[in-house]
Amino acid sequence: MGHHLDIDSRQICLIRLSKEHSTPSVGQNDWSFDTIHVSIDSKDLPPYTALSYVWGAREPNRYKISIHESILDITPNLHGALRTIEKLEDLSSQWFWIDAICIDQSDLEERAAQVKLMRDLYSRAPEPVVAYLGPEDDGAEIALSWMERLGAAYPNLDQIQWFIDAAVGSEYNTEWKSLNSLFDRQWWLRAWILQETVLSPHIYFLFGKKMVQDKLVINAMLVLRAIAENEGPALSKKGVWMHGQSHPFRSIYKRFHIRYWHQERGRLSLGSIVTHRYHFYATDPRDYVYALFGLVERTGSILADANYRLTTWQVYAALVKSYTEAYGNLDIICLATSARRIEGLPSWAPDLAYRNEPGVTFVHEDCLWLKNLDARDALNQEQTRDETALGNVSRPLSEVKATYGASGSTLMHVAFSENLKTLTSQAVYIDTVDGIAGYPHLIGNDVSVPRTVVSFTMSNVQPQHEISAYGTLEATRDAIWRSILFDRVTESEIKPAPDYAAAVFAHACINTEAGQGNSEFTVAWKAMRDLRIAGSSLHEWMCGETNLTTPAHRVTEALKSHLEHEEAGSESKIYTSVITSCTTHLLAMQRHLFVTQEEYIGTAPLGTERGDQVWILHGCNIPVLLRKVDSDHWRFVGECYIQGYMYGEVVEEVRMGRRQVSTIVLR
Repeated sequence: MGHHLDIDSRQICLIRLSKEHSTPSVGQNDWSFDTIHVSIDSKDLPPYTALSYVWGAREPNRYKISIHESILDITPNLHGALRTIEKLEDLSSQWFWIDAICIDQSDLEERAAQVKLMRDLYSRAPEPVVAYLGPEDDGAEIALSWMERLGAAYPNLDQIQWFIDAAVGSEYNTEWKSLNSLFDRQWWLRAWILQETVLSPHIYFLFGKKMVQDKLVINAMLVLRAIAENEGPALSKKGVWMHGQSHPFRSIYKRFHIRYWHQERGRLSLGSIVTHRYHFYATDPRDYVYALFGLVERTGSILADANYRLTTWQVYAALVKSYTEAYGNLDIICLATSARRIEGLPSWAPDLAYRNEPGVTFVHEDCLWLKNLDARDALNQEQTRDETALGNVSRPLSEVKATYGASGSTLMHVAFSENLKTLTSQAVYIDTVDGIAGYPHLIGNDVSVPRTVVSFTMSNVQPQHEISAYGTLEATRDAIWRSILFDRVTESEIKPAPDYAAAVFAHACINTEAGQGNSEFTVAWKAMRDLRIAGSSLHEWMCGETNLTTPAHRVTEALKSHLEHEEAGSESKIYTSVITSCTTHLLAMQRHLFVTQEEYIGTAPLGTERGDQVWILHGCNIPVLLRKVDSDHWRFVGECYIQGYMYGEVVEEVRMGRRQVSTIVLR
């Protein structure tokens, strides 16, 4: 840019359209700017706003602008944003911070220093951040006008009902189509923009020449959510709402969840924000880490600064080390899966460039809160919240705790090699995987899509025992359904599943065998029914003569005491929630039911093989699956649920001498 920033004094560059300029054409450089360099901490810092936008493709025919008598290339998308800004009187004379212009992108040291200032740049901006969604098109004004109408309807139930009716009819198809086009804009998915919008106190969304305040957009999201709960299929046909993981609405809705959560609690835990990064894209895969750090309350020393001299695998491995330094546990490795895109990445480091939603057991309460917080409730400031309820967003960070506690009170003992290729930890061996239930090979990961063609893989075993590790018939069945449910009725639960879930699961199994089951549960059941546990198939365990003779009656009785204090109609909702959790875990999260050599039962991620071993690492709240590589090293396969070892039971077994602590090296 001509003049370098003083990094030590936390200088930033601000720009403003020069009063004497002309809009450039492709290849021209007639656009010029006034600039100032000033410390972000200085009392002389002028009122400024930050521009949030998508860089777009690095096309050869870039536009050129003049900065400090130097010529700088800019992308067509930034050119479009500047053209729009110059036409709006309120913005054309404003000081702006724009990353592509205000940071010397060729200077890695300056780039890293400015990344470190991002939190202050956006959170301290005196003027609302301007989010440029893209150039004007035929539907721009229609889309934002419709968004304004949706937002204005909240929380008026009568007006929301009007939109529900409008979703079913065809009169407003143009408006819905325009809204869908708005959601398809790449701005919503960019990783850096998550930090920019979450940190900004106020945002104006700029689409074409029309601007809308963030509050209206947030309220519109809530109205759309309410419409979808009533007329989801109708909205899906219009392209506005889909239950699939990949639809832009999901990313947009998640963005505002995170923003609200951050404003209520301050910075988020590193584990929770990394868990939800898969909704967003980054051109540089290292930015899946660096773009999130402004939102995190603790990062550890190794990644205190954005270091673009590190390779991607080094950044991801360093993320794990930083997490252990900051939080004193190993839970971050539970996000590592067998799906890999980054070459050279150690098996224990999560591949953040792999964007499929991770099918992992959620480790911490704030991961769950962030995933399930109902924004309709969250935005109702007058609602009284139970201090122990999941939706209570007022808890301080110090109270966020793990949802499971496999390693109990044992402290983490971990060491990383200097080159970050290996991780050494103390651990306790539990057992070896022997049988794995089949998994339906699906197209896509949308659990709501019916599947008519399903193929299976199955690893059957010869039973080594006539009874499971759990002893009794009922205890074995209990282990089966708790493993499939992760011992939770819903993802938003932070306590063990109630006993009535056993009757619901058994009822579903028997109904499915009779050809009367839920279609999604039927797919999952067919894939696992032949898994052998202690000499009998899963089908025999759940549907044999020794099981429930009157399942419908058993379900009613099991639910009776629970429903005494619930509203009318809750029985159906509870039944549905249990079955939905089963299908979500087995299909959407791609989990296998498995049995070990000693007849322990659990669920494992896709990619698990016979011979993989279940271990509990000191300082890790979820059991893990490891695969022997050679005499000295192991490969991390993934985390797992194993009934009987999720709440620190292994600590007592070690104390009693039943199990021993080993040192293992992962690479």
